[in-house]
Formats: sequence, structure tokens, C-alpha cells
Amino acid sequence: MNIFNFVHNSPKDEFEDWEIISQVAGDSLLVSRILRSLTASGIFSVTSTGTYKPDAVIKDLAQGGYLESRILMNFDIHFQIYAKLPQYLNQTKYASPSNAYAGPFQSILNTDQHYFDWMESHPIQLDAFNRTMQAGAMRDNSARWTQIFPITEKLKIFESQMACTDKGLQFVDIGGGIGHEIKVLLDSIPSLRGHFVLQDVSSVIQVILPELSRSTDIRSVQAMAYNFFEPQPVVGADFYFLGRVLHDWPDSQARTILQHIRDAMDEDSVLLIHDRVLPDFASNVHPTDAIMDLNMMILFSSLERTEKQFRALLSSVGLKLVNVWRSPTAGVHRQAVLEAIRA
Repeated sequence: MNIFNFVHNSPKDEFEDWEIISQVAGDSLLVSRILRSLTASGIFSVTSTGTYKPDAVIKDLAQGGYLESRILMNFDIHFQIYAKLPQYLNQTKYASPSNAYAGPFQSILNTDQHYFDWMESHPIQLDAFNRTMQAGAMRDNSARWTQIFPITEKLKIFESQMACTDKGLQFVDIGGGIGHEIKVLLDSIPSLRGHFVLQDVSSVIQVILPELSRSTDIRSVQAMAYNFFEPQPVVGADFYFLGRVLHDWPDSQARTILQHIRDAMDEDSVLLIHDRVLPDFASNVHPTDAIMDLNMMILFSSLERTEKQFRALLSSVGLKLVNVWRSPTAGVHRQAVLEAIRA
């Protein structure tokens, strides 16, 4: 209907109802009813003179906003699957989905494609997904991974080791999307120098290339098209990073991803995994984390893992979990950074 876009793009901060009605799709009765609902939800307030005053959240609901992207994903994909999930589970005799290519998403949306492959031919949904991931990493109420993992202290160790060599720090962000996690790292340590590799599928890399070419940051970020189900081309890096990747894949595919990283690591390499780590007991799970686990199930036939499940997964491919870093700044959600090395 374009209500949010009109209000957000207007220089005014209060509106008569007829002003909104005249600029958006829908007849006067429908628009009035929608405005009443939005006011009851706190998105608008009504002044003493009867004008509508938008809340600050409007900017997130307008085109390009964080909530707009979440709404697109929910209505176009998530809600459709949840509506038919009981029927799907009945047909599968209530087995927990574990096949990334034949799960609720494929059955209910009538496709044989994986979620990410399906996205490639649905650009509106792909754009909404990328914007949601970027906003999730950058919003103030979401902890940056550099606030959880003591990256500054760890880098001091690497700097002392590299002082006697010509080798610079090498950081590889695998499945890094449009680069939000590398940006978090570079913003956190402005003095950091090294070689930073951003890896993702070709279509995603094509999105970020123009921005990298315009960047005035002298620090090197190399965008590399890469499928993480194939051997890792960057061998012996100091850090390999997986940010919110493994929860998209059930154990079978997750093992393949991790095995390729393990094969590329040397004895000094460190693998960092930024993801939710759920408690072993259900009584300690935050509602948002429980919902995210179900979202992983319906979209990817995957799961949010506990520390015990992560430890077993890493061990199965010859990796050793040496630490699970948590921080009060992570908030109520179970964000953590897992640190692993070659076993």
C-alpha cells in the first residue's frame, strides 16, 4: 500500500488522514482501517488535533529497512511453511528433518532446490535475506563477534609470531555474504593490517565487488567466489571464520564444510565459529533461540546446536574445540564464538 514509504520519505512529522489516503494504494475506508490497526500497534500515535504521528520504527518498515526485509521473508516463505508444517510432519511420521535437499521447504514450496539455490532465481527474496543478515550483524542490540571473542589479545600472539617472518595476518571469512563480519573486525581494530579474504558464491560476490572498488580503506579485502563444499583454496591462514553458517546445514553437509577447512588448516591455524550455542537443558533456552531452531528446521532441515553437539561435530572431522567464548554483551540470546584447532 506504500504507507510506510510515503511517511518515511516525507519531510513532515505529522499527517492528516486524507494526506496519507491520497498518496497510498487503497480506498479511504481500507486505509483508515489499516491506520487504526497501526496506531493500536504503536506504529502511529494520534495527536490531540487528530493527526497521525509516526513512530521512529517507520524507517525500518519502509523500503530497504530491516523490518521490511523480515516481513518479506516471513510472508513469502516462513508463514507458508509453518501453515502446512503439521501436514508435512504427519506425512513423514514426525521424523525430525535432516535432508537439506528434501525437507519442509522443498515439500511445501514444491521445489527440488535447496533454499539458497531457490533464492538465486528469486531476487526480491534474496535481497531481503542479505539485508536481514547484514542488519542482524550490525544492529545495536546484537553482539558483535569481536565483543565475544578476545580478538585483540589473540592478535598480539600472532603479531609476536609474525615479527620474525614476512608473513602478514591472513583472515578468511567463509560464506561471509556481503562482508558484514569482516567490516566488524576492521571497525573494531582500525590499526589492523593483513590480508582479508571474503568468500561466498559468485552471485553474492558480484554484489559486493562495486562497494569494494569504491572503498577508501587501504586494508586489503579480497572477494573470492567459492563454494564451501569444495576444497578450501586458501591454505594455512591464521584464522578461518564461519559466521552463522553451520546452523544452515544439517550434520552431513556441516561435516563436509568443516572437513575442507580442516584440510586447509596448518598447525597454527584457528577456526572461529560465530553461532548460537544452545544450553543442554530446555529450561534455560530463550524463546527467540527456540524459534530460530525451528526456523532452521523448516528452511534447511538443520538446527541450532548445543555445545555438546558442536563438540561432537568438530571431533568427527578431526577438529578440537578448545574454547567456547561467551560474553554479557551477547545479551539474552546464546551467541558465542567457538574456537577450534586441528586435533
